[in-house]
Amino acid sequence: MEFNQLLEEQGLELDDVRWYCAEQFAEQLLTLGEQKGDLVHAIWSGRIEGQLRNLGESLIEQVNSDYKRNLSDESDLHRLVQDIMNSRKRRNRQ
Repeated sequence: MEFNQLLEEQGLELDDVRWYCAEQFAEQLLTLGEQKGDLVHAIWSGRIEGQLRNLGESLIEQVNSDYKRNLSDESDLHRLVQDIMNSRKRRNRQ
């Protein structure tokens, strides 16, 4: 089973995956904000820019790759789809 198929079955689009990734990334940045030097270095080094590029596409590729290499199973895929669905609900409430 491909992750993309699960997303489609639930009516999720790439934009929903991007929003979910943006939420996750924002949480990471807020954590880094506690250590100003780490945040400054992440911005200065271009690490943040690299992580933001193709955010949703990168997640989908990584999840599919992990699944094919048996680093995750179908229940992991379903859990992630549910997390993305919950993220979409939060987005729609805003």
